[in-house]
Amino acid sequence: MDIRANQLNAGLVNHILFWLLCTLVITSSFTIAGLSFATAFNVILMFLPLHLFYYYSISLFAIPHFLFRKKYPAFILTIIALACFCAFVFRSIEIFFSDPYILKEMLVDNPAYRWKKLDGSITEQYLKPVFIINAFEQSNQLVWIAVSLKFFVLWRADRQVALQAELNFLKNQIHPHFLFNTLNNIYSLSLQQSSKSPFLILKLSEILRYMLYECDADRVDLKKDISILKSYIDVERVRYVDNRLDLNLNIEGDLDGLSIPPLLMLTFVENAFKHGAAEISSDAWINIDIVVKANKLTFKISNNKPTKLVEAQGEASGIGLKNIQKRLNLTCYQHHTLKIIDEELLYAVVLNLDLQPKS
Repeated sequence: MDIRANQLNAGLVNHILFWLLCTLVITSSFTIAGLSFATAFNVILMFLPLHLFYYYSISLFAIPHFLFRKKYPAFILTIIALACFCAFVFRSIEIFFSDPYILKEMLVDNPAYRWKKLDGSITEQYLKPVFIINAFEQSNQLVWIAVSLKFFVLWRADRQVALQAELNFLKNQIHPHFLFNTLNNIYSLSLQQSSKSPFLILKLSEILRYMLYECDADRVDLKKDISILKSYIDVERVRYVDNRLDLNLNIEGDLDGLSIPPLLMLTFVENAFKHGAAEISSDAWINIDIVVKANKLTFKISNNKPTKLVEAQGEASGIGLKNIQKRLNLTCYQHHTLKIIDEELLYAVVLNLDLQPKS
């Protein structure tokens, strides 16, 4: 309830500030034409209720009831009716209130002043084409600026929702990919009746708990994310009991109080195991460096490659990396650099990322 109330209060304040700013800007433009600030301000206040009625009729009625429900003819007819009605009211305010008030103020400084706009009968003042056009222009101009801003805010909110949905989709793609590989490891060990199966299951449960309950957030604790990365490496090490893998993990810097998008580094490490060490019969190696300095993360991982890479495996690797690149663009745009080196016998990734304080 408090969050909802705060949002409503913030929205109300924004609306008040917008209309106050518009009033001051238009008042200033009137003073340029020769009116005093007080006179111009009073004239603007005469029209303000009409502008408020026009805008909120569109914003709170026409748009949600007709436009959002795709009742386009009803929306167009409503806008036309509002435009005609408000132009008529605008002209009426001019004839009976604002123009006589302005003339009265002008006569104070110049008693002989004569304003030709007020010549003619009431009917003539209503029906003169120049006044009709001016009424439509003046009654619509400010309101449609406000409506355009509303559409921009709605578009931006929809875009944020779409980006979040795409980000969640990319995160969810990581989970089954990782699970498939790890369950393969457990299955292989269970066939061998290895005593390491319980250890592997424990580590896997730790990783799954993290994925299920902590990775929904845009950012997670850096230290926790690296801890899960170590657990994943422990899971993979079990497969290389014959010492055919030389793995070096180096971590430098203070990890406390910093956050990072979840599972970014794990995907690169998984790729190094799956498409590097797992396909090399001997002398496989993986080097991982994680350096944190001045709220910046430098993540480097390199591994040797098999002399011949199966085409399907190369495609699978590409999918995972494309997902990471999309996630980086969505969550860390302009705050990261990603360099991939893909040579005949070497694959390396260098990720530089701005870290944020943990909330």
